[in-house]
Amino acid sequence: MEKKNRIGKWFGTLTLITALMTSSILPVMAEENCPGQEAQVEAVSTEAQANEKEKPSVTVDTITVDGGRLEIPIDLGGYRADEIRVILEKSEENRISFYRSKDMDETRVVFQLYEGGLMEEAVWYARKGSYRATVSFQKGSLEMGFEDVSEYDLTVNILENSKVCKFEEVELEFDGSQDITFYFENGTNLFEIAAITNLSIFTGMGNEEIKTVDVPDLTEGFSADLAKGILTIDKDALKNALAEGVRRSPGVELPRKIAVNMDGFMADGYDAYIVNQASLWLDISKLDLTAEEDSVEPTVKYEESTGVTVSAVDADVISQSALSFLQSNYAKELANLGENYTVLTRVELTEQKGAAVQEKVKNAVSAIAKDYKIGSYYEISVKADVLSNGQAVEGMTDIAVPVLMKKVSLNIAVPEALKKTGRTFLMYHYQNDKAVKLETKAKDNVLTFETDSFSPYVLTYKDAVGKGTASVPKTGDTGAMPVAVIMLSGVITAMAFCRRGKCQG
Repeated sequence: MEKKNRIGKWFGTLTLITALMTSSILPVMAEENCPGQEAQVEAVSTEAQANEKEKPSVTVDTITVDGGRLEIPIDLGGYRADEIRVILEKSEENRISFYRSKDMDETRVVFQLYEGGLMEEAVWYARKGSYRATVSFQKGSLEMGFEDVSEYDLTVNILENSKVCKFEEVELEFDGSQDITFYFENGTNLFEIAAITNLSIFTGMGNEEIKTVDVPDLTEGFSADLAKGILTIDKDALKNALAEGVRRSPGVELPRKIAVNMDGFMADGYDAYIVNQASLWLDISKLDLTAEEDSVEPTVKYEESTGVTVSAVDADVISQSALSFLQSNYAKELANLGENYTVLTRVELTEQKGAAVQEKVKNAVSAIAKDYKIGSYYEISVKADVLSNGQAVEGMTDIAVPVLMKKVSLNIAVPEALKKTGRTFLMYHYQNDKAVKLETKAKDNVLTFETDSFSPYVLTYKDAVGKGTASVPKTGDTGAMPVAVIMLSGVITAMAFCRRGKCQG
């Protein structure tokens, strides 16, 4: 009888636990059996997941601009910089929109002071005072449209008035016999020009239907006194650029009038297209380039090198850039060779290892590479050799060309040790004591990126993150189930011992 009582007690406990489990499970079954309940739960779950993403925000209420760009501290929350665009609007009549500049990351967004010729619309930046503005964070695309994610009010304080640069539109005659002198008035504070880096020459202004002569930009052959507002263009530099444009554009003649625009840097370090509508026009109807056309040009050849390839068009850009560099920096040496000399150019790629890698390069890339790992260090350079009568000229071989006329695309193979399915790559360029991320495309284990200057490069990589095991979404109150299951397991184990006659007490 005692044995039966013990077994009865165990079965009584089992019955009680089973009842508890049933009471926990039944509401779930009831919810699953309700018509339409499953879709409703899924909708609530989707909405909850969407709301889990923290919204971006502005981390200050007031910004003070004391001569630089408008830099606003932000927190992108659960978004990435490439998922969001930011719009700044003045909170008054005639609201003005400024799309986010290229200078945006997870902690700040920098707005340009003016876009194109919209100087009048940007005047509220230039005048001393306090202004109310609205910062809007938006997600979407140009194709599908944008929607606001969050919006914040901001006070912008301008400490000093800024004077906008003034460029009087003039037309001068240029026949190749004199330098060109152009006068302008520099701006102050937000609109102060700190440097003019190159002059762009346009041969089809006002008539987009005609074929134009592709004249290379002038990166040398001019000088600028920014305080006095004087720009001087060397006559020979301008003639050579126009003659080069004619050579590049066979069958196309120069027009009677050309336009010259300036590119440079504002005082806060940002590059700017300083003049949007041409202020300097040149009448070149009396310019005779026949002498330049009839002269014997040196032979320029591009040689393929190991590890890096370029297109035929980019090879020509590299060769012409090398020739221009040599003619500007080795004019005396080339003059001694006459006109019959050859320039051989190439792009060299050398992998750097160990002590050859500079610590400042390592530190600069590591500081911004974030979740990317360092893969390889490279030294990429453009080199030129000068030959006369087929022989290398002493002192004029292996000459490094630091900058090209414009950007070219370089193609390099992914190192064997770094090849891996799903891996993504980014190339960084170390220049002017900082690392710059380059847009890097990968196809068939070949990496392609654009550049126009040469110094250390660093290849980084990141592996795809594997998907974890998905958790089962909750559809009801099942919090008691694990406890009940554990208790049931214990009961069954105890029963097994009892059946073997090992129960005690």
